[in-house]
Amino acid sequence: MLTFLDIQNEIKRRSTRDQSGTAFDTAIKNVANTSLFRLSREALWKTLRRATTFTCATSTEEFVLSPQVSDRFFMWHEEYGYPYVMKYIPEQKFLSMGIDKDSTGTPTHYRTWTTDMIKAQPSAASAIAVSSSSASDTTQKINVFGIVSGYPDYEELSLNGTTAVSSSKSFTTVDRIVKDSTTVGRITATSNTAAVTVAVIPAGDTTAGLIYRKVKIYPLNDSSFTMNVYYYKDPYRLVNDNDVHELGHDFDEALILLATAKMNYEQNKEDGDKYFGLYKDELKSLRKTNVDKIDWFPKLQRQGQSSNVSPLIHPFLAYNQAGSYYGPRTY
Repeated sequence: MLTFLDIQNEIKRRSTRDQSGTAFDTAIKNVANTSLFRLSREALWKTLRRATTFTCATSTEEFVLSPQVSDRFFMWHEEYGYPYVMKYIPEQKFLSMGIDKDSTGTPTHYRTWTTDMIKAQPSAASAIAVSSSSASDTTQKINVFGIVSGYPDYEELSLNGTTAVSSSKSFTTVDRIVKDSTTVGRITATSNTAAVTVAVIPAGDTTAGLIYRKVKIYPLNDSSFTMNVYYYKDPYRLVNDNDVHELGHDFDEALILLATAKMNYEQNKEDGDKYFGLYKDELKSLRKTNVDKIDWFPKLQRQGQSSNVSPLIHPFLAYNQAGSYYGPRTY
């Protein structure tokens, strides 16, 4: 499998015909990563399948999924004594039906709405404290964006290694927390005197911040148990020369072709069209063996239509899980 440096050199060779210069290095790194993200969205690739679990605590409605869980996932549990796939219901549909969302029992449905860079919001207006897991992180800046006294605001904090540094402003909510450069350690941001972990930023420069997806369940569980999550992962960007991307070696050529097409479009549209055509042809080949079969996603049916699971709350909703038609629709 090609490393990030191998991919950069191949893109440079095909687009500039010169591997000795450095003028295009930053641009090539950026275009390689944007092409990686584009390629990961093209289909439900098997190599991006992941599985995780979380503890479904008693009488809790909202849970935070693992970092980088995309919008393509499903949840299941075994509280009935067998694998039960949770049913998806849109938040607006759920709220419009006037259901008591605080009722308890064994969860059967889930909703999603919030996806952001915050793991948990402050429980009350609070200063935000940041620290690193490495004592050597003393020059990097951490920017906190959110709401202060009812208005959008931000504050820049300077890391002091493992010693926590607190903001002078009290944030009622936080929109995002990002770092300005690579760090040796993992950055943790807390609020309410470290009682709440607001966000975590990984070591290195893989990403300036994590994306968290939240889910809400219905009914609220009346006993603690393990919830299983199967999902497709959003890949991290490539940073170091020896990094390898998460799609696998089969995707090296497609990634190089798409990045080369983007680079060539800036200089010669004809060359850009040629490489983009080669990319689309490579994509067709990848789809033959690397795309997941859409055979396990739950389809929302009319109330009472299924004989194997409990009746669905939402009576007239179908859910497409493929291509440009991804998402809910009515019959």
